[in-house]
Amino acid sequence: MQLHVGADAARLMDKQVQLAAFNDGYIGACFVEEERVTVCWVMRERLLKRIGASWESQSAYFSRQSGHLRVLLEDATPLFDRPLAVAGIPYGFLRSEIIAPNVFPVGDQLAVIPSYTGDGNAIALFSGVAAAQALLAGKESTSYQADMMGRLRPQFRWANMVNYMFEYRASQRLAIAAAARFPGIVTRIAQSTRIKQFEDILKL
Repeated sequence: MQLHVGADAARLMDKQVQLAAFNDGYIGACFVEEERVTVCWVMRERLLKRIGASWESQSAYFSRQSGHLRVLLEDATPLFDRPLAVAGIPYGFLRSEIIAPNVFPVGDQLAVIPSYTGDGNAIALFSGVAAAQALLAGKESTSYQADMMGRLRPQFRWANMVNYMFEYRASQRLAIAAAARFPGIVTRIAQSTRIKQFEDILKL
């Protein structure tokens, strides 16, 4: 959902990314172009069925989860008739099977990283360049996919762990307490969920 927000929310959002976790999901918000705020969230199906799919019911639920979200949403004007939604996202998917020797899957057709630890755009760009280079070098998709799986598996192990921790209230509290006490851990874990060796693949 995109929003026009009130003055209090604009001050709250200035140069900030707001992130809130709730049981069975999480939500983030930040300013984008044209002074709009984009709000994105992930929730399990059982929670969606309980609170309803409309923006009115979901925004009311979010407002109860966080004081910052309440400030953000209370005077906001939604810019869409309803939230844009995708269902059944296969978080953690890594395509190890070969489609065909001359088919080079890229982006989400190759790997779907959990959005909270998101490196999806980087993986899409990285895999696109790698696929183009493999094709120009006369390689088959077998070697391309084997290389990509080797690069992505360590990153995905960390990303899946972090995503799981932020889906449930008990593990959320544990993670937040650990981050508050040892903030350096947050940086190291964030780095571990990012694709590495961009320089290698971009040497043309």
